[in-house]
Amino acid sequence: MMEEERDRMVAEMSGKIESLQFLLKVVIATLPEDHRTYILRRLSEFSRSTEDELARKDTDPARDSAAAVFDTNEYFDIRVEEEVEIFTDRDETYTQCERTSATHFPSDTGAAP
Repeated sequence: MMEEERDRMVAEMSGKIESLQFLLKVVIATLPEDHRTYILRRLSEFSRSTEDELARKDTDPARDSAAAVFDTNEYFDIRVEEEVEIFTDRDETYTQCERTSATHFPSDTGAAP
């Protein structure tokens, strides 16, 4: 029973982490390019500092932590740019739809169409 509950908790935590990664990826992708660059640069610096910490500690938990940080850094480096493309495409589509609906369905301003 305890192992089953532990496995369930690990699965829940994994799902929450994946959801947060997705949310952060989307939020970062919607920021201006200079903000995205800053965030990704800081994440890279954090990854390097974790590697430095690993060199000082040289323990299995430190290696696991450094590997997780490195993987997260790689994930965001790749996925944020992919999400920027998705956001750009969807934003253009949304803007085009918004323009079309404004032309076809003018707002109720009291003025005659």
